[in-house]
Amino acid sequence: MTSVNSPLQLGTDGPTVLLGYEPTLNLFAGFDLQRHRTFTTGSPSVQIDIQALRQAETEGLSFHRKSNDEIAVGIRPDMFMAYATNAGVLHRFGREANVLHLLNRALHEEPPQQEVQILSTERRRIITEVNRLSREAGFSRQVLFAYGRQCAVSRVQLRLVDAAHILPVGAPGSADHVRNGIALSPTYHRAFDAGLIYLDEQYRM
Repeated sequence: MTSVNSPLQLGTDGPTVLLGYEPTLNLFAGFDLQRHRTFTTGSPSVQIDIQALRQAETEGLSFHRKSNDEIAVGIRPDMFMAYATNAGVLHRFGREANVLHLLNRALHEEPPQQEVQILSTERRRIITEVNRLSREAGFSRQVLFAYGRQCAVSRVQLRLVDAAHILPVGAPGSADHVRNGIALSPTYHRAFDAGLIYLDEQYRM
């Protein structure tokens, strides 16, 4: 924090976030803005453990409790908007040991409902949201990898490809698994979801 003045200014049109960027890994780190609004130039407290940051490569997000009890969040670029819209509650509630434990579990699996249900509504919401986002991010990466990041119909690449569910979310038998996924460009994805194109039993579209 060498090019801005203390105290940090807050935006008025949406959330304000405090981020670091690691260019080699192409990962962001999010910090608790309320703890760093006032600071000494070059403050060493705005840091994250590199191993904690690396966890975000596979999980999408990672949560690291620092020695001052601040929660720093590792962020993969595709999870940036999810972090930005939830940053305040992630940092605020993440300081609580039981919530931090459940947030870390939510990155891998659905946390035990008996532990989640005793939390307040807002704490339950953020844990459920992290679990949902983590599942979706994992599904997307697996499907796009399986298809070589190419649309199954047009073969377009150029980062213009979505991971679509073959059986829609919520339908019987649907799962966030690569076997239930297909890589499609956005136009074909919308057409597929609308039932305008489909796969036959020989996997022809």
